[in-house]
Amino acid sequence: MMRVRDKNILFQKIISPILLSRQREKVEAELETFLSLLALELELKQSFEIALTHAATHSPREVRNLILPALARYEKQGMNIHASLQKTNEKIKSREWLRVLALLSHLHAHGTTNEGINGLRSVAKEFRLRQQAQTKAYSSILAMLSLVFIGVSAIVPA
Repeated sequence: MMRVRDKNILFQKIISPILLSRQREKVEAELETFLSLLALELELKQSFEIALTHAATHSPREVRNLILPALARYEKQGMNIHASLQKTNEKIKSREWLRVLALLSHLHAHGTTNEGINGLRSVAKEFRLRQQAQTKAYSSILAMLSLVFIGVSAIVPA
């Protein structure tokens, strides 16, 4: 029979990293949509905070659940926007998310220039290309596994 201590160790060592990895993958998959929406809002000459709020509100769930609480901390608690956004990385610990946060901090500090908006678009394009490459790799693995299954089923009759 498992003791409570053993269950806590099991959760901390095995289950928690798996859940964190899945959440990180979901967030990274949604970054392209978020960055594209933010670039569009900024091109419409919205202020940074309003553009960030609109982009987060219309983004997929995982990114929305990271950005909106950070904006609430910024507005209600008077926390610095940079510190508030950096705090979101404590939950997912993603290098790609840190890249996006650095870009957002730069845009907030230096203003939303055309170069900054183009930077958003290029990072969004990079994320899109990475997703396409991952999809192709996944589909090729599935094709190979199906061929292996067909080969094995032809050699070993049922």
